Amino acid sequence: MKLTSHENGDVIHHFQSQFEKAWQEATPLTQTWIDRYAMHYVPFEANDKREKIIDFPSEYGQNAMQTSLQIEPNKMQESALVGIESVRAQEQARGLVISATGTGKTYLAAFDVRRFQPKKMLFIVHREQILQQAKQDFMNVIGGNREDFGILSGSKKEVEAKYLFATIQTLSKDDVLQSFVKDTFDYILIDEVHKAGAVSYLKVID
Repeated sequence: MKLTSHENGDVIHHFQSQFEKAWQEATPLTQTWIDRYAMHYVPFEANDKREKIIDFPSEYGQNAMQTSLQIEPNKMQESALVGIESVRAQEQARGLVISATGTGKTYLAAFDVRRFQPKKMLFIVHREQILQQAKQDFMNVIGGNREDFGILSGSKKEVEAKYLFATIQTLSKDDVLQSFVKDTFDYILIDEVHKAGAVSYLKVID
């Protein structure tokens, strides 16, 4: 793992202490341990991790069902979900999640969307390359009809989808933005929200 920080930055000391703690609590690997483990080992079957939802082949068209995976939140996601629910319980309309790269923010968002069950969701990103992966992550968590998940970009306008993944460049265009009424979406996610001070984002948010 490579970390970049100031020499006295908290992040370096945090990870160093975590590694030291794990090292001190670790159990040495011995042949006895391996033999005992082998006695109880059960081979992993990937299909056992899938819900019993029929996954139709592509020839059935875009209405085919997407198999959802039984993915469980990690500790960061569990903690954040509690925080988001607390914000929602206080009837606050907006929440901000701050977390390091690679900690699973997209899956976190999908977990909360699955719990909230919006009538129509909007996920805004700043680069088109992110759209397909975000869409797939949500499909993995939520499942359901493939046509429920759509893309709004320069090349696609699947605006009828229940879960819409859009680039800010396309969404902020006047003709596109004005095609949606203000309350079209009851759940809106902005990826990399630190960029939201840009004119295009403020236009959409307003």
